[in-house]
Amino acid sequence: MTRMTKNNQGKQGVENPTAGDICCYSLQTAPNLATVPAGSTIHYISTQQINHPGPTQYCPAKVPAGSSEARFDGSGAVWFKFFTTMPTIDKNKQLTWPGQSRWPLPSGPPLSSLTRPRGEKGSGGQCTRLTRNRHIFNGQRNRPRQRAGRQVPAPRGHIALHIAMQANKAQFYISCSQIKITGGGSGTPGPLVSLPGAYKSNDPGILVNLGAIQPTAYTPPGPPVWGA
Repeated sequence: MTRMTKNNQGKQGVENPTAGDICCYSLQTAPNLATVPAGSTIHYISTQQINHPGPTQYCPAKVPAGSSEARFDGSGAVWFKFFTTMPTIDKNKQLTWPGQSRWPLPSGPPLSSLTRPRGEKGSGGQCTRLTRNRHIFNGQRNRPRQRAGRQVPAPRGHIALHIAMQANKAQFYISCSQIKITGGGSGTPGPLVSLPGAYKSNDPGILVNLGAIQPTAYTPPGPPVWGA
């Protein structure tokens, strides 16, 4: 259900937030499709520990009519954000994000389940409603309750900000999963944005000196969380 990324043999993230790879960073699509009831919880387990500070964001996109989850490249103003993690201050007085420098066992509490933890931005716990239409999931937890669903390319992505005080030095680690949403309500997600297009190199959540701000001053890049 998760597409193979171009960095599957290494650790190189995307540094140019306006490049085409900011969408899914895909080398190839996935052979399978996961079916998920609207409003249920999805657990993501990373194969790499997240050591660097920065948010993790989740953004679904509806697959347009005439396409399929395996063919859709994520182009157009189709993406919306339904979850993003927010920082706190650690014992060393540095900004830290949920799950940073932790690697729990799969049997332990999920760090990236799609249910909004306390203190993280989202609406009602990863969000509202997904429609009965196709979507992909870009990088980013409790599936929204849109109208009942077809396929969703769903990207989730971590943005590493440890050297982000320099232009184009934030590192985006992205992947997309192919998901079919079933059930749901009548919500209309938004605002819808394009990837690339939603991020700029000088966005305050991308070009930022983490040592010079408080947690509440950090602004995640991209559109606001749907329903927040």
